[in-house]
Amino acid sequence: MNDAARAAWRRAVDQAALFDRSDRGRLVLAGADSLDLLHRTTTGDLAALPIGGFATSVIQTETGRVLDWILLWRRAADLLVVTGPGRGADDLAWVDRMVIMDDVTPQLLDDTTRLYELAGPAAGAMLAAVGLPVAGASDEGTPRTTEGQIDGIDVTVACARTGARGEFWLLVPAAGAPEVAARLEAAGAVPAGAEIDDAIRLERGQPLVGRELTTDANPLEARLEASIGFQKGCYPGQEVIARMITYKSLKRRLSLLALDQAIPSPPVGGSWPLVDGTAAGRITSTAWSFLHGAPLAMGYLRNDLAAPGTVVQVKGPDGPVAGRVLDFPTEGTRWS
Repeated sequence: MNDAARAAWRRAVDQAALFDRSDRGRLVLAGADSLDLLHRTTTGDLAALPIGGFATSVIQTETGRVLDWILLWRRAADLLVVTGPGRGADDLAWVDRMVIMDDVTPQLLDDTTRLYELAGPAAGAMLAAVGLPVAGASDEGTPRTTEGQIDGIDVTVACARTGARGEFWLLVPAAGAPEVAARLEAAGAVPAGAEIDDAIRLERGQPLVGRELTTDANPLEARLEASIGFQKGCYPGQEVIARMITYKSLKRRLSLLALDQAIPSPPVGGSWPLVDGTAAGRITSTAWSFLHGAPLAMGYLRNDLAAPGTVVQVKGPDGPVAGRVLDFPTEGTRWS
């Protein structure tokens, strides 16, 4: 990889990266039953989420397969929900199907807004530098979402993490988005293109809807335990999750590998199998890692192959490529 790309990655990791996340859906759920609806129909234990609280949850099928992994913030009057890439309209339709007699009014904001993620140790300071309020960590009654302006442009700031892994999501009117992005870049944010985005995502063990998170996987295989309320009552797919835990029937796990040579990522929704076949494992994403100085691959491996240090053979588009299993970083599937 060239020195300019490495320098940009280093600045993004040490300071803050700005990602355009406008491919993610933006939903607002208003009405007295909005939180209860998501508590009853998704995996997260959301019943006690306070105003100002942040959570993640999985929308899954009746058979426990992943449809979406959502981020949500409870505000005083509604819920702000960020979906996976390309899932906005599908999740809106899903909410409409779930609503029967509930007081829930969903609204999709994809056509009128843009969404940015600002992530890194200096993210909070950069928000303050451009005059935006910094939504901090949520104790009881402390909001994780705040409203501000940049040059008269309304911006919603939603906090998912603070500290060294600071992560803020900015909801901006579409017309004002270029100005907001320019101001953040002037404050030091590194605009992260696909190369840096993919590298950081795999280095942090962050699965992605449409790649790792599809109806070919369930939340336990995908290491999404932090998004599952194991003590709560029924929801679609809950019995499948419970049986897998009771009978210890989990057969594969999301894994990270260092490859001997680079191979392209498979098409979205596709995968590269292991030489021993897809029953042994499949690769769903690849990227060059500036952190490891080697190409990485993420995907699902059979339990007996998923131990760190195990060497497997990936059936890439140009022939077999060896990959060594790494310790899986847990920060990508958890928020604090």
